[in-house]
Amino acid sequence: MTANQDAPVPRLGVEDMVGLGLFWATGAVIFLQFFTRYALNDSFGWTEEIGRYLLIAMTFIGAAAAVKRHAHVNMTYLHTIVAVPVRRVMAALIDLVSIVILGALTYFAIKLANAMSNQPMTSINMSMGIVYWTVAAGIGAMTLRAIVIAIRNIGQRYGER
Repeated sequence: MTANQDAPVPRLGVEDMVGLGLFWATGAVIFLQFFTRYALNDSFGWTEEIGRYLLIAMTFIGAAAAVKRHAHVNMTYLHTIVAVPVRRVMAALIDLVSIVILGALTYFAIKLANAMSNQPMTSINMSMGIVYWTVAAGIGAMTLRAIVIAIRNIGQRYGER
C-alpha cells in the first residue's frame, strides 16, 4: 500500500461544493468564448465579462475553503524556535488578528455590495451587486471559519500546532 491510499479523504464543505461549481461554470464560459471566437469567428460579447466575474467569485469562495483547511501561506519558522508558552500566545494573537481583519473586510465588503447593487453589468442586464455580494459571502465565510478555528484552538488550549 502506498501513502496516498492511507491518506484520509477530506470532507467537502459548502465552500468546496460552491467553488467546484464555480470552477466548472468558469471553464464552460471560457470554453464557449474560445469556441465562438476561434471556431465560429464570431465571439459572444458577454463571455469575457462573465468569465472574469466567475473567476472572482471562485477566488473568494475558494479562499474560504483554504481557511477551513489551514492552507493559506503562513510563516512557520518562528513557531519552531520559540518556547511552547510563547508559541501558544502567538497562536492566540494570530487567530485574534485574523478574525478582526476578516471581520472588518466583511463589513466593508457588505457596505460596498450594498452601494453597487444598483450598478448594472456592462454586457448583460444584471446587477453588479451579485459580484460584490459573492465577494462579501466569501470573506464572511472566511471570517466564520477563522472563528471556528479559534474556538477549536481555545478548546485545545492553544497546544502544539
